[in-house]
Amino acid sequence: VPTINEAGGVEIRDITSFRTVFLPMKNTVEPFDSLEFRQAMNHAVDNEEIVETVLSGFGEARGQPVSPGINGYNPDVEPYEHDPELAEDLVDQSGYAGAEIELTVPSGRYLNDEEVGRTAADQIDSLDNVSCDVNVVEFPVVSDENSAGVDPDDIEHPFYMIGWGVITGDTDYGVNGFFNQDIPTRTFDDEELSNAIQDSQQIEDPDARREQLEEVNQLAHEKAPWVFLHTQESIYGVNEDIQWTPREDESIFIWEMG
Repeated sequence: VPTINEAGGVEIRDITSFRTVFLPMKNTVEPFDSLEFRQAMNHAVDNEEIVETVLSGFGEARGQPVSPGINGYNPDVEPYEHDPELAEDLVDQSGYAGAEIELTVPSGRYLNDEEVGRTAADQIDSLDNVSCDVNVVEFPVVSDENSAGVDPDDIEHPFYMIGWGVITGDTDYGVNGFFNQDIPTRTFDDEELSNAIQDSQQIEDPDARREQLEEVNQLAHEKAPWVFLHTQESIYGVNEDIQWTPREDESIFIWEMG
């Protein structure tokens, strides 16, 4: 970005995308089977600081699975507050004080992904009652884990980083594959959250369905199936003579340019 900004005839154009980046915690293995422990991990990670430092402000801290502009996004759900003391108390409540965990992160898939992952792991590791190491891998490793399901025998990396682009512009695409218990490749097992999603799929009225999807996002925030990180920014270097506005869905259509 600084290189483009210093050059002539070109400029940066960016937009908040429909892609969220997050850290799933598979709750069929310890210590992630504890709601208090999962919530503690969210309070331990300062996602707003990560956006400002690691991403140079190119992103938005998030506290739910989808970003603004997505049908069903809940405007009342804020990011988890960064509170290490509360995080330590929640870890104690979970019964997993002294837990040793590992965060598996890809390198080269998302904006500054390895540094984002290392920063999040360091923030967790700074808690007095949890230690967190980092395992940097190629993206197919986390992609395979993301589709491995929740059978403990099939889980190799229960805590990892991945991103998801909600290309349909609808919350269902951002949550169904992760939380619906009818999906074998789900990453989280919770009947209430799954039922809320399935209920939304039976609603025909658009307004009622949107309200139900907002409830799904509220539930996801409360149950903390992920450490919620941020919505990724789409950043483009563009010849200033080109008339073009970036799209939230990450698509680039030449016929929209002038």
